Order: sequence, then structure tokens, then C-alpha cells
Amino acid sequence: MQEQDNFETLEAAGTVEEAAEAIEEEAVVSDTGEELAREFRAEADEGDVDAAESRPKVKKLFTLNFALPLEDYLDFYRIMNAANVKKSKKKMTIMGAVEIVVGLLLVLSVAMGYSKATPLSWVLLAIIFLLGFRSLFYYRFFYERALSKAVNREYQKNAYLREKMLIDFYPNKCVEHIQNKTVETYWHTIDSVKESEGLFLIMLEPRRCLLVPKSQIEPQIDAVEKFLAEMCENYEKPRYQV
Repeated sequence: MQEQDNFETLEAAGTVEEAAEAIEEEAVVSDTGEELAREFRAEADEGDVDAAESRPKVKKLFTLNFALPLEDYLDFYRIMNAANVKKSKKKMTIMGAVEIVVGLLLVLSVAMGYSKATPLSWVLLAIIFLLGFRSLFYYRFFYERALSKAVNREYQKNAYLREKMLIDFYPNKCVEHIQNKTVETYWHTIDSVKESEGLFLIMLEPRRCLLVPKSQIEPQIDAVEKFLAEMCENYEKPRYQV
């Protein structure tokens, strides 16, 4: 399922006969994929993308059928926001330390008689310390709860995220079927592939991807992993562990 900053999952479908047929034709598929990749890259380099995408249809390799679980959607957000969280955590730690130091200096100033203690000054000091401790400990104690609440609200509000979807994989593309819509994505157009302990993320763009939860495709995890590795090699796409 494709959407900006909202991505979807895949559950294994396909019959035993299809799996057996795919295994028997594995060598042929690999060679075909590599040959198609070379041709697509050459045509894309020449600017003839339409010609590349209008080639005769190739045989489907396998199909994934799934719904996106909330926990996998939450994991996706953790992965996609990891870099921003790291930067923000550092910034908030510095800010919190500064606020605490300022508060301590004000307390010291009052204790030494440089400043007059008033109810208002104690209220301001309490606010400064509260903000400082919140900045220091936000990501340790509050961030995960806030993220879970926000993601759950979005997941429940957006029926699209809970829809069953079906994705067909071919040597040169994948085809998504969801809500009576069909979307084709050619492998030479994607940005990269990422993989975590529980997810495959086919990055269509830096912030837009196809999300494949491994929990939903257990019978086909090995096949998907092998296909993505070969596809990345054939189409010269980067592949990351996250």
C-alpha cells in the first residue's frame, strides 16, 4: 500500500502449487530478472522510461495478501522517525540542562539575598524546573506513550490502513490491489530497500514506501528476502538493515 508517511503491510498468500512452480523456475527467474534489470536501467538512462514500462508482461512470481496490524504500523513509525528522534533528543537534553542550571542559579540568587523571594518568583522557579526535567526525561518516560496514542488514533481513523490488500510480485515490478484500485511500481524507480527485525520496507521515495510486516508473511519470508536481495543487486538499489 502506498501513501505519504502512511505505509502498509503484506501477508502471505499463494498456493502450494505456485510455490513449487516458483522453486522449479528459480534459476530462470533470477536470470530473467537480471536481464530485465539491465534493459530497464539502459532505457531509463536514455530517458525512455515509457518504453521500459510498456514491455510485454512477464510471469508473476508470487502474491502476498495481508492486513496491517497496529503494532507493525507503530514499529514503522519508530523506524522512520529514528533519525529525527535522535536529533531531537540531543537538543532537548541540552535545553533541559540549561533550564535546570538557570533554575539553580535563581535559587542560589534568592538564597544569597541577591533576589527577593516572592510567590511569583517561586512559581516561575517551579515552572523552570518542571520544563527542565520534562526536556531531560521526555524521551525516556513520555515519548513512547505519546507516539502510541497518536499512531493508534490515526490507525483507527483511517480505514485505508486496516484494509486487506494484495500485492503481486514480478521480476520487473509489483502490482498493488486495494480498495478496487491497482497501482504498479517498477523496480527501477524505487529508492532503496530497508529491513528490520520485523519489517521489510520497500522505499519508493525517502518518505514513502511499501510496508511488509514479517509477522504476516511467515510462510514466505525467505522467498521475499531472497527476491528483494536479488532485485536490489539486479537494479543496483541500496539495501539497509535498520
